[in-house]
Amino acid sequence: MRLYTLTIIFLISFVLLVSTPAQTQENLPETHYCYVRVEGKIDKRLSVEVDLGDSGLADDLENQIEKELRGYRSYVQVLQYFLDRDYKLERTFDQVFISSSGGGSEGLAYLFKRPGAEN
Repeated sequence: MRLYTLTIIFLISFVLLVSTPAQTQENLPETHYCYVRVEGKIDKRLSVEVDLGDSGLADDLENQIEKELRGYRSYVQVLQYFLDRDYKLERTFDQVFISSSGGGSEGLAYLFKRPGAEN
């Protein structure tokens, strides 16, 4: 009798698992990329620029994020800020920034993507 009951429970579980609809492309969120440019020396105040795209909402959010990151002194802190907000690091770039006055500095640029977005 126990074997019979366990078999029925297993079959019901299997049917429910197989009949559950898969997530469709329509349920996935729109792709969101974020380009972050970080300039400065470690243990000094970093200069951070954020690019989320061309919409008015993106401009407001960029300004808010840049304001929050204003006091950061570590490249890892900047990276962790975005990872804590569900962004996935896609790529890192080493960059040399040359100013119009002839000076220059080194930094990194990060490209992030929101999880669940299409490839």
